[in-house]
Amino acid sequence: MRFISPKIDYAFKKIFGSDASQDILISFLNAPLIKWGIK
Repeated sequence: MRFISPKIDYAFKKIFGSDASQDILISFLNAPLIKWGIK
């Protein structure tokens, strides 16, 4: 099985672009902010 690199915009949209993955996207985007103490 081959995986699509998430660095590609198409792959990012397929992984995080649906309503079902909204919570995952929010967690993914907030992780660096929490680590750096911004949020």
